[in-house]
Amino acid sequence: MAQNAETIFNEFRRLGDGGDSRTAEERLKDYCRDVLTAVEGFHFDYKCKQDHQNPQLDESDKRNLAKALSGFANSGGGVLLWGIKEGPPLELRPIHHIQPFLTVLSRKSKSSMMNYRRAPCTATLAAGGAAAVARAVVPAG
Repeated sequence: MAQNAETIFNEFRRLGDGGDSRTAEERLKDYCRDVLTAVEGFHFDYKCKQDHQNPQLDESDKRNLAKALSGFANSGGGVLLWGIKEGPPLELRPIHHIQPFLTVLSRKSKSSMMNYRRAPCTATLAAGGAAAVARAVVPAG
């Protein structure tokens, strides 16, 4: 079972490694259902972009990001997984134009957390073409 934000973030790396016959998307869904939903709110939160076709953050996305950054940075840190709509059942809503989205997310996260020791990391997971799910680790303040 995932213990903290860094553990959760590192677990995502292993999901893409394979090792069985499931796709990366199937491994992601299973991991979210079996592990992450139980720890959601403590060190993890699902985020679904308002418009998953647009890589820019709209006002709703910015509010979600600011709230999560503040909450996780003032606790033990956390992981945001963008591109999944909470369920049940969980629904993958991959973000199109993932690289521009990661750039925007990284910039916004860094500017929001400039008083903290380090800024969140972003990466892609379960990519399918130009659309993917993004994860960001928010370090403890």
